Amino acid sequence: MRVALLAVPTEAEHVPRVRRFTVAVLRAWRLDEEACETAELVVAELAANAVQYGGGELSLHLSFAEGPGRLVVVVRDSGRAPLRRPGRDCDPCERGRGMEIVAYLTQWVRVEHHPGGRCVKACVLVPEAGADALPGLPVDMASAAAVVA
Repeated sequence: MRVALLAVPTEAEHVPRVRRFTVAVLRAWRLDEEACETAELVVAELAANAVQYGGGELSLHLSFAEGPGRLVVVVRDSGRAPLRRPGRDCDPCERGRGMEIVAYLTQWVRVEHHPGGRCVKACVLVPEAGADALPGLPVDMASAAAVVA
C-alpha cells in the first residue's frame, strides 16, 4: 500500500497546489496517465467543494493498493458550514455538478459527516499498467513538494 498526505488551508488559491501534488505523487508511483488525469479531476472537484462548503484545513489522503488497482482519494475539511444550494440567479450549467462528475469518474464515492467536519472518499480504478510500478516505491516527498510549491 502506498500513501501520500497533504494538508493546506481551505482557501481557493490552494486548490491548484492540491492538484499538482496529486499529479506529482501519482506520476512518482508510475500510475497510468489516464488514471492520473481522472484522479486530478476528482481531487480538484473535492478540493473545490471543501473550499466552498468547508473551512479550516483541507487534508488530502491518497492511497494506492496494487493488487486490485485501486486509488482511494480522501478529502477532509471542517465542514461546519451547511451545504449551500446555488442561488436562483446561478446558471445550473455552471454549478452544482461536482459530485455528479466525481460519481461518474469513480467506482464509488462516500460522504461522511462527523462532529469535526466532513470526509469525502472516492475510489478510482487504475488499469493493470499501474501495477507495473516498482513494488513499494516511496514517493520522494521533496520532489513532490518542489512541484507543488
